[in-house]
Amino acid sequence: MVALNSLSKNTALALSGALLTAISFTVVNGEAQKDFKLSCQSWFLNGTTFTAFCNSPSGGFGVQSSLDLNRCIANFNGILVCAQNGFYSQSCRNCAVTPPPGSVLSCECQEVFSGPFIPASFDLNTCVSDLNGSLACP
Repeated sequence: MVALNSLSKNTALALSGALLTAISFTVVNGEAQKDFKLSCQSWFLNGTTFTAFCNSPSGGFGVQSSLDLNRCIANFNGILVCAQNGFYSQSCRNCAVTPPPGSVLSCECQEVFSGPFIPASFDLNTCVSDLNGSLACP
């Protein structure tokens, strides 16, 4: 276990923010959110726009839904995390999402502003959900 005094202030804030986001997203209005991989079968990334084909409220696949991942993902010192209006693309480049059944966003991200780019990845399934055919994030 890492002592808090050995963590930088920014790292500690990033980790606590990510934890709060995960906790707040897990339960909304008393109902657990389902991960998009359970109800979507095809997805891709175009720029920062994540598009998936998901179940319709009446059943069956085919509802196309898109979500700007800048609204969901942040770069904290080279680590991608789930965060509202994180605007990861301001400090990340060359991003791609693994095709189904994968759901990993992989980018090159800066550790610090104006610093070198390093590989970073994040499982979108931990942050993006399908709410009745519409992709959503916290």
